[in-house]
Amino acid sequence: MSELAMELTNTRVRKWGKLKVGLSDWGDPAITVPGDPKTNPDAYFDKLTFKPKPFPVGVKELGYITTSGVTDAKSISSNNTQMLQSLTPVRTDLESIEKTVQAVFGESNAYTNALYHGLQVKDWPADKDSAWAYADGQASEFPWYTLWLQGVDGIGTQAIFRYEIGFRVTVTAIENRVLNRSDPEGYGFTLGLFEDPVIGLSHARVEDGPGYATHLTYTAP
Repeated sequence: MSELAMELTNTRVRKWGKLKVGLSDWGDPAITVPGDPKTNPDAYFDKLTFKPKPFPVGVKELGYITTSGVTDAKSISSNNTQMLQSLTPVRTDLESIEKTVQAVFGESNAYTNALYHGLQVKDWPADKDSAWAYADGQASEFPWYTLWLQGVDGIGTQAIFRYEIGFRVTVTAIENRVLNRSDPEGYGFTLGLFEDPVIGLSHARVEDGPGYATHLTYTAP
């Protein structure tokens, strides 16, 4: 028996084999965006099945994601204060926290190309799989969007679901497109996450599912 007591739970090791990502226009009055999940988890999950609620009508799913998945990053910048009598800093102060989400989409569809050309979602075709034609002109900046993400780990009564929302995001970087014989044409985007001035949040992450013995606190059925 080990002399080192450890609290380990192998059922909490997560791998997200299925993910879907969608976008809507930020501030679209036709789409209700959930608020703080700590006070209103009902807006994210069904209280009876513990599965995530579907994306609202009007959210456009972008399709296949390459095996590199979705990368969520926080870049933290800080400034140290030194004193004469100490070689180590006596305090540190945060200067900035930059939040980003990055993914490469493996479909060359009407939606990934509309995003590539910086169009608002309201100007995207109704059908993701329709023919498309876009052209670049003089662009000043990318529009503001709302980012929607759902994923699942496990199946059936063992499933765990994740629901994430970037309340106000914009494209901050685009990866190079490569056209060749051996690789699928990918559309890689980095989205910067910013605080929604109305909701007061930049990013929400919620996890529940049938695989949990203890669930979020929902309102009574």
